[in-house]
Amino acid sequence: MNSELIETLLKEVRDIRVGVIGDFCQDCYWDLCPEDDVVSVETGIAVQRFTKQRYSLGGAGNVAMNLSDLGVQNIYAFGVVGKDPFSKQMLALMNENGINSDGMLYQEENWNTPCYIKPITNGVEGHRMDFGCFNTISPEMESVLLSTIRGAMDHLDIVIVNQQLPPGLHSDTFIEGLNAIVIEANKFFILDSRDLGDKYHGMIKKINDYEVMLAAGHDVTPFDDIDIDDLLDACKKAFEKWQHAFVVTRGHKGCLIVKPGNISEIPGIKVNGEIDSVGAGDTFIAGLAAAFGGQSKLPEATEFANLMASITVTKLNETGTASPAEIREAASELNYLYHQDLAENVDKAVYWTDSSIEIINGPATDEIKHIIFDHDGTLSVIREGWERVMQPVMMKAILGEQLDTVDDETREKIHQRVIKFIDDTTGIQTLTQMKGLIDLVNEYGYVDTDKILDIFGYKKIYNDALMEMVKERGDKLKSGDLNPLDFAMFGAHDFVETLYKSGIKLYLASGTDQDDVIEEATSMGYADCFEGRIYGAVGDITREAKREVFERIIAEIGAENSISILAIGDGPVEIQEVKRCGGLAIGIASDEVECQGLNPVKRKRLICAGADLIISDFKEMEKILELLSIGEKVTG
Repeated sequence: MNSELIETLLKEVRDIRVGVIGDFCQDCYWDLCPEDDVVSVETGIAVQRFTKQRYSLGGAGNVAMNLSDLGVQNIYAFGVVGKDPFSKQMLALMNENGINSDGMLYQEENWNTPCYIKPITNGVEGHRMDFGCFNTISPEMESVLLSTIRGAMDHLDIVIVNQQLPPGLHSDTFIEGLNAIVIEANKFFILDSRDLGDKYHGMIKKINDYEVMLAAGHDVTPFDDIDIDDLLDACKKAFEKWQHAFVVTRGHKGCLIVKPGNISEIPGIKVNGEIDSVGAGDTFIAGLAAAFGGQSKLPEATEFANLMASITVTKLNETGTASPAEIREAASELNYLYHQDLAENVDKAVYWTDSSIEIINGPATDEIKHIIFDHDGTLSVIREGWERVMQPVMMKAILGEQLDTVDDETREKIHQRVIKFIDDTTGIQTLTQMKGLIDLVNEYGYVDTDKILDIFGYKKIYNDALMEMVKERGDKLKSGDLNPLDFAMFGAHDFVETLYKSGIKLYLASGTDQDDVIEEATSMGYADCFEGRIYGAVGDITREAKREVFERIIAEIGAENSISILAIGDGPVEIQEVKRCGGLAIGIASDEVECQGLNPVKRKRLICAGADLIISDFKEMEKILELLSIGEKVTG
């Protein structure tokens, strides 16, 4: 989503009038004192003492809270609470956050305000204590609540129905009455139901992949890895049953929108670091309703909701929301994850005729006039092994002066954590990796706060260490001890020279300092093919170098020529940047040690980044040129 669309949506949602009907709950976070041996004088039993307590709205309340934090000015809550202290706290939170609670009704008998008490010890949630699990709505309350909802319909643009607890509010009689209101009101209703989706009619359902599989009759558990073909089949069967559009959420894999005769995909969003999915569904449905009620189309509204949920999951031990400021920031650094089902299953790959060239999206029909090559890992492997350089840098950063004195068991645990971190973040921007490094430094606590560097300080240490390795290899190239082919991807020289002779403009891009890139390309023997169009970092340490370089090249080519741009690279940044401008992207999923052959980890990463084609090296040059409709230009 671009910034212009984000601003339009954020402006539209302010004036939307949203009703929220459902199970209003409260989340209570109580922080335990972990090292407390106090015993009750009266009972002789150990006492649990708490240092802090926090309260937030949950269930339908969290949906309303997400609407409030999003900036929606007109939010109306409809539900039932008990005559207990928790209801007072809940209604106070609503009023503090501009949520109209006139539709919240008291039932004195057989009703406890739903409340989840979550004891937290050292940041870890313990056994939860739940209130409100056995509520039964009275016939009198059903009638009053339905009448209240019906009377409010003229003042609402869109309505969210939340079902969190069985049976509670959602008795058969209440569902029947609300279904009648859906028909009478002729308004959009969006349903988020854990157990009763089949009973509600005429609503756009928000449902997860596990739930839609169950609805279609499949025997699955929430922990199963659901095959995309089975899921698509389940979506078709569910639509036949419900005869109404619905949205399927898939966590990090994004969403599916199911409408008559069509199932479309909204890609997932890459989220770094630990995640906590609690409340993400509430954030999603709030964003979906607000954007859709603001006249956005369902795909745009779903994409907006998915962006909001990607923010919430990063908030640990809290039922989080997504503010406009957070949405703007997340949108500016948005990295989508495309075709994840294909990326995870090479057996589903489709190849160009008699070749190993994998086709993800059909190649562009317009003539390719500009080709941007990433350098490291695409043409040259002179920097192969950067992971082995980063590991000791991170270990030193985390352990500081205790690097050589910490016990072996602890050192090995941290080392394995570092290896996993590098593996999980391979392909993302170095500055982002350094943010993660600082989190690890703070987490382990071996380094005094005043000695912790910022992201630029740690990046410089890493880059200096990396350049020592690169310089050593470069010196051997200059001396003739090594041949350029020793550090070139298979077929790279022939491919670059062939394209150069065809007259296509070639660009070389790297996050390395520009002078170093020029020197390396010269040592490798293909610098002249780029006719001076070699780009590297120019000293702005506040920006990620690779992204900045690609932005410069694309700006030089001109936005009007974006569809004639092809990028070839082995990292997500170059793929994402060229796709962002509307060009074509080839991912080279290369085995850098062998300088040829497929690296399955890279394949997965590049498909998720948005690559249109995947190659492992340049040995099938003629097939690549044919596929890109460059062959005739080359031979002519």
